[in-house]
Amino acid sequence: NHFAEVQALIETPDAALSALKRHFKDDETVMVMRLRQRIEKRQLDIENEQRQDWLNAYKDVHDAARSNTPQVALEAIRSLPQPPRLLLLKAAYPPITDLYLLLGEHLQEQLSEQGEVLAYSDSQKEAEQRLLDLCTATEEALEDKESRFAQVKTLKATLANLRSEISGRSEDRFQLEEKNRHHQNLQRQDELRELAVKAEEKGDYERALHFYQEILGGELDPRVRDYIQPQAETLSSILLAIDEARDLAHGGEHDRALELLDERIENKDHLARIIMPWKVASFPTGVRVTTNKGRSYTTPFEIETATQESLELTFSSPGFLSQTVTVDKPQDLSIYLERTPESTWRSAGRVDAIPVPYQGDRIVVDRSGSIARLKRNNGLEWKATIPTLSGVARAPVFFPGGSDKLLLITEEGAAWLVHVQDGKLEGPWELGSPPRVGPLVNSSAIHVLLANGAWAQWESTLQPEMLRSGSEPYEEESSQAYRYGPPNGMQVLRSREGESSSLKSRFTGWSATVSPDGLMVTPPDGPGGFSTQIEGQWTFMAWEPAGTDCPEGRLWLSDGHGLRSFVPRPK
Repeated sequence: NHFAEVQALIETPDAALSALKRHFKDDETVMVMRLRQRIEKRQLDIENEQRQDWLNAYKDVHDAARSNTPQVALEAIRSLPQPPRLLLLKAAYPPITDLYLLLGEHLQEQLSEQGEVLAYSDSQKEAEQRLLDLCTATEEALEDKESRFAQVKTLKATLANLRSEISGRSEDRFQLEEKNRHHQNLQRQDELRELAVKAEEKGDYERALHFYQEILGGELDPRVRDYIQPQAETLSSILLAIDEARDLAHGGEHDRALELLDERIENKDHLARIIMPWKVASFPTGVRVTTNKGRSYTTPFEIETATQESLELTFSSPGFLSQTVTVDKPQDLSIYLERTPESTWRSAGRVDAIPVPYQGDRIVVDRSGSIARLKRNNGLEWKATIPTLSGVARAPVFFPGGSDKLLLITEEGAAWLVHVQDGKLEGPWELGSPPRVGPLVNSSAIHVLLANGAWAQWESTLQPEMLRSGSEPYEEESSQAYRYGPPNGMQVLRSREGESSSLKSRFTGWSATVSPDGLMVTPPDGPGGFSTQIEGQWTFMAWEPAGTDCPEGRLWLSDGHGLRSFVPRPK
C-alpha cells in the first residue's frame, strides 16, 4: 500500500520523494531503489522544462528590448520573473539586468546603420531625431530603483554618448550643406542669368524679371548687383506698361491699349506676342462658342489672345443658326444669333394674309397668287397657284358649320373655293368690284364688303348673294379691324411708316421689336430671347396664343424671306 501511494505521486516528484523517505527511509531493496530513480528522473525532466520555459521567456524579453519602444521593453524586463530554483539540475542563468544593456546597444546599432553623414538628407535627420527622442524616452522610463544596477549605469552612459554623437553628426552635416550651398548659389546665379536672357529674347518679360529678382534676392557680389539691377528695372517698366494696357482692355479701350504697348515695347516681334484680354457676348446668352484651336466657352466670357493673333469663333446654340466670326486682334465682340425658324414658306410674293390654322397645319397665301398648306413639321401638304394680277392679300376663311372648304378673295375681286384636303380650286366667280373689307365669317355666312359699297354673302357655294343696298351685317369699326380678313385668334401688328414697331403678346408677355439690327424677341422677365435678321421691309408680325405645341406662344413674321414662324424657346 505504501509503495502504491508513492507510485501515485510520481508526477509530483517532491511529494513522491517525501512519501518515499517517510515509508522506505532505510529500505534499499531493488524495487525501492528503482522507484527512487524513477522519481528523480521525473523531477529532473520537470526542472529541465522549468528552466527552458524561463529561458524562452528571457528570449522573448530579449527580442522585445530590441524591437519595441523603451516603455514597452522596460515593462517586459520588469515583468520577467526570477529564474526557478532547481534541486537536481545545476545550470547557470543569464542575469536579467543584462537586458538593460540591449536598449542602448539597439539604439547604437540604429545610428550605425545610417552610415556616413550626408548633406541634405532628410531621412538621416529624421532617423537621428527619432533616436534622440528614444534616448529621452528611455531615460524617462527608467525608475529610480533601477539606477543601482551597473547595467543601467552603462545604459545611461551609452545614451549620453549617442546624444553627443548625433550632435556631432548634425554639425558635420551643417558644414557640408554650407559648402554645398555656396557652390550651388554660384551655379544657380549663372543658370538664372542664362534663363533670364533666353526668356527676354523670347519676349517673356515676366519670367525674365522673375529670374533677375531671384538673383538679386540671393548673396551677390556688388559688381554682379550693379549689372543685374538696371536690367530688372527695365523689365519692370515694360511689365507695368503691359498691366496698364490690360486695364484699358478690360475697360474696352483696346485701341489705346495697343498704342501704349507700341510706345513702350521696342522689339515689335515681342509686341505681337503680348497677351491681351477681350470680352465676348451674345444675344441670347449661354451660347456655346468653339474656336479653331479646339477651345470651348459659354457666353458671356472673357478670352485672352496675342495682339496680332487671328482667331476663328463659331457660335452655336439649339434653335439658332450657327455663326462664325474671325477676329484678327483683341476687341470686344457682341454677336446676335439668328433663331432658326420653326417653319418657313419662301413665297413668290409678299405675304399680307394671316396664316389660317387647320388641324395643326397652316393655309398660307401671297400676293403672287400662291396658296399652300404647310404641315406642322415644316413640309408642304400641297401647293396651288391662282391666276391673278393683284394676288391675295386677305386670309381665306372656312365656310361655317365645320366645312373643309375655304373661300378666297383676290384683290381684283374674284372669289375662289379651295378644298383644304388636296388644294383643289373652284372658280373664279367675278364679283365685279375689288374687296375693301373681309372676308368676315360668322355662324351662318361669309361676308365681304366690296369697293363699290355692296356686301357679298356666301353660305355654302361659290356664287354669292349680293345684299340689298343699306344692309350692313357688320358695323364700321369691325369692318376696319377685319380689312385683311380675320386675325385667326392672333394678335397682329402691320408695318406702317411712323407707327409702332413693337408687339407685346397679350397672351404670354413676350415682346417682338423691329430695329435696324433686325427683330429682337424678349421674354417678360429673366434671361432668354432671340433675334433674327429682317430681309427688306417687314409686312406684319403676329403673336399666336399659347398651345400644347407652343406653351409660350408662337411668333409669325412676314418679310422679304416670305413667312416664318418662331417659338420663343425651342424644345
